[in-house]
Amino acid sequence: MSDYSCGGRALIEARVTIPEQGAIRAEVEVDGETAITGEVDLVLTGGVAYRCTVMAGGVSDTRVLAVLTSGKGTLGDAVPGQHFYQSAPRTIIQSGLNGELLNPVMPPIADQPIARWMRIEQPGDAALAQLAAYLGLGWWFDPDGQIRLGQIEYPEVTLSGLDVLPLDQPQRKRFDFGNDETLMQPRTSVVTAYGTYRITEVRYWLSQGRWRGTAYYV
Repeated sequence: MSDYSCGGRALIEARVTIPEQGAIRAEVEVDGETAITGEVDLVLTGGVAYRCTVMAGGVSDTRVLAVLTSGKGTLGDAVPGQHFYQSAPRTIIQSGLNGELLNPVMPPIADQPIARWMRIEQPGDAALAQLAAYLGLGWWFDPDGQIRLGQIEYPEVTLSGLDVLPLDQPQRKRFDFGNDETLMQPRTSVVTAYGTYRITEVRYWLSQGRWRGTAYYV
């Protein structure tokens, strides 16, 4: 269990959702007697560390609990409405980050001016999703807490230690699995004994020192 941590403190229990687009969401219980606050590293199976911010939490009886999201936790705040003329998407995005960090590596279309773009007052993540969809791109948070804009390509991966339960649920486009060695992530095509799946969302939970998960696919 000591391999999994949040803010440098051992994870006791955790529920983590990693979506294809947008920020990860996590609810955790950590070791200790005092609350965790601010920006922290959430270290998951395989040693993958996500830079997150504690959005809520505290101490309840003998439990230290917290709710986390990617980056600085400010992208969901409102951004003002604004008209843009002959502006590159990169410029439009940077104006609505609410202090979040943007990975500067983007497809060439991000630097091609748009004749007119109107942004209404709305949460920053909604504004970013709208522009990304217009460009035919996806957006997500990298583990380092930076926002990435790019094509979703589903590269094929084989994960060591992956134990897929044989009862696939095709009507729900999901399957359950266990893996304490490597982290399954969306935007990949995961090779299993039952087929290859293009993963769109992964929901993990940690209980009694073991990671289990549900993967959603297309």
